[in-house]
Amino acid sequence: LDWNALRQQGIQHLAPGLRMNRGLTHLDLSCNKLLQDGAFSLATALAGRHSERLGREHVALHLPVMRGLLLRGNAMGPWGLSILIPLLGRGHDGELDLSDNELGDTGCLLLASEGLSLLMELTALNLSGNALTLDGLTALTTVLAKSTRLRELKLARNGISSIPPALIEIPSLASLSLHDNPLEDPPPHVVRGGLAAIRGHMRRRAAHDRKGRCGCCGLVLCLGSAQPSAAAAAEPRDDEEWGMGTDDDEGDV
Repeated sequence: LDWNALRQQGIQHLAPGLRMNRGLTHLDLSCNKLLQDGAFSLATALAGRHSERLGREHVALHLPVMRGLLLRGNAMGPWGLSILIPLLGRGHDGELDLSDNELGDTGCLLLASEGLSLLMELTALNLSGNALTLDGLTALTTVLAKSTRLRELKLARNGISSIPPALIEIPSLASLSLHDNPLEDPPPHVVRGGLAAIRGHMRRRAAHDRKGRCGCCGLVLCLGSAQPSAAAAAEPRDDEEWGMGTDDDEGDV
């Protein structure tokens, strides 16, 4: 149902069908100009799927898990997201696309503080085009770092200047999209190499920051160069410190 200009009124017309469709597992409402009011109508419709009125009581229904909800380009904003989060956390795993929704860092903070159960079940999350910065991403990373299911994370077209080291250490993560961000660390040429290149760069930088030494050879490095610094040339290597011979000593007995 993407690209239909449904807006709030269209969602209200769809609501009975959404409530009655007990087998729904994928829903694409991208680029429908839902805005905040449309998000509220969608939340109301989704809430109706989880219970049924029998007499004077509402009985909870056990429905199939929603495995794909695509809401790209609806300008819902943080307020619209705050309405949807409690409902999505009830029974959603798989893919969630919230790209181009004007969420900002406030949206990241909402996901981090109120969306724990939702984020732990996702396998793919798209937050591209939401004007996120390092502050919002850092808050979100504190939660995502606990995930064992997230495989794909899209953060393209935001205002991210660097990424938290914990982000690349999510054990299940297999794909990270960061293009079109004003990145300084990792630099753009590393980002173009994909997640493996980003991980390698970040881990080498972390090793250098901890010890002032290269993570693979142990030499002291200049921060801006991969070449050993002048201080490294003057320092004895580990084998020399322990009095071990080198290849040049082999002929001297």
